[in-house]
Amino acid sequence: MKERERLARIFEIEPMRPVGALVMAGLMAVIPWPLTWIGSGTIVLWLTAIYTDEQRKIREGLAEVDAWGFKVNGYREWLLAREPAFDLELRRDVGIDLIAASVAAVDSTITVELRGERVVRVVMLPVEVRGGPEVELFFAGDRKRLRELCDRVLAPLHADVGIAEMRMGDREALGALVARPAKDRETAFRDQGKVAPPDLQSLARAGTSQRRPPREANVLKLRVDRLLYATGQHPASAGAMTASVGVLAVVGMIIAPIGAVIGVAAGSGIAWSMLRSDRNKVERALAQATRYPFPVEHYDDWLLSGRPILDIEFGSPPRRAELERALRGVARVADLTWLDDTLVRMESQPVMHICGPGIPSFWGGDPRELQQVSRRVLVPLHDTHRVVAVRMGGYLDRRG
Repeated sequence: MKERERLARIFEIEPMRPVGALVMAGLMAVIPWPLTWIGSGTIVLWLTAIYTDEQRKIREGLAEVDAWGFKVNGYREWLLAREPAFDLELRRDVGIDLIAASVAAVDSTITVELRGERVVRVVMLPVEVRGGPEVELFFAGDRKRLRELCDRVLAPLHADVGIAEMRMGDREALGALVARPAKDRETAFRDQGKVAPPDLQSLARAGTSQRRPPREANVLKLRVDRLLYATGQHPASAGAMTASVGVLAVVGMIIAPIGAVIGVAAGSGIAWSMLRSDRNKVERALAQATRYPFPVEHYDDWLLSGRPILDIEFGSPPRRAELERALRGVARVADLTWLDDTLVRMESQPVMHICGPGIPSFWGGDPRELQQVSRRVLVPLHDTHRVVAVRMGGYLDRRG
């Protein structure tokens, strides 16, 4: 399998296989008839557009690490590696045991090695990637686990200690990363108490440290359709959109050759209006569900998460026992964790959202749960402890 196809499948893109279409375009080009030449040129332009869009999506995927706030090299090589690993150069000393415990809280199969002064190596297991029953299986870096590791370990580590560089690749081919000299420092990793990031300490003890829930559902395809099903609505049929384009194109062609173009344009306009109507329905449903005297963030990601997570931040510390009892009384709570005195994280049991043709049913947050938690617990507490924000999200996969 070519590297382009592997990268496309890693980013959940169906790679273009242009051989058959190019052969057809070539055969049409040799026929001395203007319409076949136009058809051949149209096929080539169509293939070029698909290839350009595919490369754009791959470039965007490879650039997803640019937003992490520190220098990252070798992400492409890491994705294609059979034994994905990366080295971290830290700006300040921190205990290796603390980092190892924090990483183990995310995934116990990940190993952490000390490679030198302020340099650690993190080795992860690859995942199997296959696009379909006829597609060759291959191993690749686990993007989902890496995002979780970044959110829960690397982000707080960078905020408190500083990450100078992250070098990624295959373990065997990964070159040694040497830390640059640092002024006024002591021996690296000698005493983890000297720099002990609070978030990492919390993660090592409780298994979670994020100040904001993960948002894995943000990258799902067909989000609008999924959100419609999750909010009890139905999207416009893709078949109806296609039929509107096809029928109007045929009708236009019967009237005149140029009428086919007009028909396609009209049908596309109808399809676009259907899509726009779906988006409007989603926006209205989300706005109605989050209309409270405190901000509610990323309710849409929570609805689509197999492990729905909700963080509640208060202006002043509430009584823990009373709040936990109230939350468990109105929600199907899988786990409650206090990130600090004013921030509690609740993971809920998901519900199955039943979908129509083309989209398999999926697990996600229960829309009724946010209403119950907000109206019966948070709104009464808002006057006394002030709910700063409700931040929502979660992981795509259910808790094992």
